[in-house]
Amino acid sequence: MCIFCDVDTQGSGAEVGRSRRGPWLAVLLGLTGLGLILAGGWHAGDAGSIGSGASRSVTLVVAARSLDAGTVLASSDVSEVTVAASDPLSPFAHASAGVVGRRLAVAVPPGAPLGSMLLSQGSAPAAGRRLVRVPVDGTDLGSDVVPGVLVDAVAAVPQGSDGGRVVAVATGRVVSVASGSTPVVTLDVDATAAPRLIWAQTFAKSLHLLVRSSAADQPPPDVGGLT
Repeated sequence: MCIFCDVDTQGSGAEVGRSRRGPWLAVLLGLTGLGLILAGGWHAGDAGSIGSGASRSVTLVVAARSLDAGTVLASSDVSEVTVAASDPLSPFAHASAGVVGRRLAVAVPPGAPLGSMLLSQGSAPAAGRRLVRVPVDGTDLGSDVVPGVLVDAVAAVPQGSDGGRVVAVATGRVVSVASGSTPVVTLDVDATAAPRLIWAQTFAKSLHLLVRSSAADQPPPDVGGLT
């Protein structure tokens, strides 16, 4: 069965509404968290400090300076401070590794606690890499296609009287799988593979994702003369 289909880039009105509300929801959650923290009267200290008396302390990741929406967080953009533990702090990040490399969905002031509610869903690709969204047929999407696995994208291409060919289009790592009637798999591929994937989605009869058992495996060979 053909597993690729056209993406409705406009989306339904409800989907557009949800996408527009996303950043505002993040802002609301972030401000609510900040309000709870301020109400609790926490005081940030140096990363090596401890809470007063016998109170328990936790590490909190905060913005090292004012940061704009869309910023891909680097280690120099964040700081770790030690604060008195409290329930309102639990949704926020407690280690820099949890936010470095992620993209801010909203602008934040210096000292603002950072957490997933203020970050975009996907990580930013590394230099020379691209993120490509691949719509697939839900009935043909295997349960083994999950974030983190390496896959080969294989396309069936028509070829005149010879019937067609099956060719390996690209190799990439699955970043996310968005469920729905037409699931969308986001792949992290190198810059040269990205246009091949887009070509396959446009011209191929079908496009399949084959999970590799390890990075050492070779992509499947091209097969021609198929009827």
